[in-house]
Amino acid sequence: MGQSADRLAAAFNVTRREQDEYAIRSHLLAQQATDKGYLDDIIPMHIPGAPDAISRDNGIRVSTMEQMNKLKPAFIKPHGTVTAASSSFLTDGASASLITSVDKAKELGLKPKAYIRRYVFTSQDPKDQLLLGPTYATAKLLDQCGLTLNDIDVFEFHEAFA
Repeated sequence: MGQSADRLAAAFNVTRREQDEYAIRSHLLAQQATDKGYLDDIIPMHIPGAPDAISRDNGIRVSTMEQMNKLKPAFIKPHGTVTAASSSFLTDGASASLITSVDKAKELGLKPKAYIRRYVFTSQDPKDQLLLGPTYATAKLLDQCGLTLNDIDVFEFHEAFA
């Protein structure tokens, strides 16, 4: 995926500096949100043998442009532009969702938090467009629903190389 991120950055003329600025901003906003208590959905995890539980996002790394400039390309060497700081860090995690009908949710005494109204499938050339699937799927889905980007308050995507 890292090589795909490098290829897409080149194809869309996204410079190393732009990637670094975006990464700095992203980590800074995440730190500010943490400090303000906005990220309260983390359940503490106790690791056997570790002195403390993990209770905060340990992937937030506030940095400076000077620090970013010291990093070498992580994937396409020596001319790539994606670095360890502009990539998601290696992680392991878990989540769970219960997807059911409204009737079943009522039967179980549960209140739905979201509804799946429609979905689409897309596929892209894994060499040149591996990371563009969500982009094409979003456009296709909005078109099918007669909506625009302005009709949606929040999008949530897992994009390791946004």
